[in-house]
Amino acid sequence: MRTTYTARMPGGMFPEFEPTTAPAAPQSVPLFDLPAGVGSAAKTVDYGTPTAPARSAVTSGLFDTTLTVGNGSFGFGITDTQDTFHYLGVCTPCTRPIRTDNTTGARRIAASCPECGNGITCERLVAVTTVDVCDARCMNATGPSCSCACGGANHGGTWGVRTRTDLQFVSALENYRAQVTRTQAKKAAKAQREADRRKAAFAEWATDNEVQTVLSFLRSTDINNSFLDDMSALIEQGRMLTDRQVAGVAKFAENARKADARRAEAQKRQAEGKPAPVGKAVAVEGVIVNVKTTDGYTYGSVTTRMLVDCVDGYRVYVTVPRSLTPVITVDTLPALRGRKVRFVADLEPARNSDDSSFTYGKRPRKAQFVD
Repeated sequence: MRTTYTARMPGGMFPEFEPTTAPAAPQSVPLFDLPAGVGSAAKTVDYGTPTAPARSAVTSGLFDTTLTVGNGSFGFGITDTQDTFHYLGVCTPCTRPIRTDNTTGARRIAASCPECGNGITCERLVAVTTVDVCDARCMNATGPSCSCACGGANHGGTWGVRTRTDLQFVSALENYRAQVTRTQAKKAAKAQREADRRKAAFAEWATDNEVQTVLSFLRSTDINNSFLDDMSALIEQGRMLTDRQVAGVAKFAENARKADARRAEAQKRQAEGKPAPVGKAVAVEGVIVNVKTTDGYTYGSVTTRMLVDCVDGYRVYVTVPRSLTPVITVDTLPALRGRKVRFVADLEPARNSDDSSFTYGKRPRKAQFVD
């Protein structure tokens, strides 16, 4: 015959298992043998007629763990749970646990270390009384949670009010400090292994050619940019960049290289070029090296300008005459680059520029291609 057990537990847990066949007549049996000193009497259960109980949980308390069997029930061994007036904490400077009592009922209280006087935050002890025998593990505990037959009475008792000559206390404190030392040594060794692993992975990652270019650029650039600053900080910490971060820095490096090349070319041209003429109706002849479209003076209009490298060694930045390209579109602009032109314009010196070989042109006219 199959009988279903339903557990009244937090979270809707319903363990099921195969019980033995219940006796024909009701009988009472003790649930468990309680240790000496535990203030609770053994409960009994009446099996009665086995029936399949409804699958529902009724939790009367946080630690209500009652199994229903037919019309009877029995506990899992938890007899009580309560907050105590005991508080536990640890003094970090001298590695010394402490237990003290306080009747305020606060979750945490401030206390002083008996040895060094350092301030300690102690946490209130929560005790769950079970049928588990209280032993030395409970007496030497340092955490604020007790789960045994003492109900918190003995939990951390070693660290209570004792004299420093108490042999039990001295021995327990030595063992505790030795355990803390071992734990810290394990953590340090684990951290060192992780650091060595990261270092080896970084060294392997840095052997890639593109990564080497990025690293060289980050360590040598003086560009004021928050993204590059963040990437440099990651490299200083020995952390690898993602593929997208590497691509971003590589783009910065390429743009910086092009800018340096343009500056070098401008300096060379300024050193070797001739000063640009200034005046009205100046004849200009040269090659279009760049074309750029900008917003016009009126709303919705655009202005297209070109940079002309003149045969006399200077450059002119001037509006593209309509006669060169009657219809200016995205498709017609690239066709202007590299074309040789001749026109007449009014030339003015460039403002805010030390390059005497560069000038602005206005009102270009009589423009034509020279092929």
